[in-house]
Amino acid sequence: MDKKSILIIEDEPALLEMYKKKFERSGFEVLTSIDGETGVSIALKIKPTVVLIDLFIPKKDGMVVLEELRPQLPESKLIIATNLDQPGKEAEAKGKGADSYIIKAKYLPSEIVEVVEGLI
Repeated sequence: MDKKSILIIEDEPALLEMYKKKFERSGFEVLTSIDGETGVSIALKIKPTVVLIDLFIPKKDGMVVLEELRPQLPESKLIIATNLDQPGKEAEAKGKGADSYIIKAKYLPSEIVEVVEGLI
């Protein structure tokens, strides 16, 4: 895939649509999934530049998704995007291979795009 691509795994439809629009405006090819299981299979198939993963998603939670994708997608940036601002969670995510840990409530969607672009 030549164009920079992002897979957004988020179960909140309004947030998913908002992020999708923001990333498309920034030139990303955007794929979406509302659950971890589907997200993993899409990610393994298309090998996106970035995977933005919510922690609390149906079928497989974000940490499980992260653990499954990290060894198989060494080139992709894996980013946890959550509202869980809990001590230890960021360290746990980074220990499992997350490139970044974003607390969604602390950023505007456009700022999340900037953070992602800064990583790639």
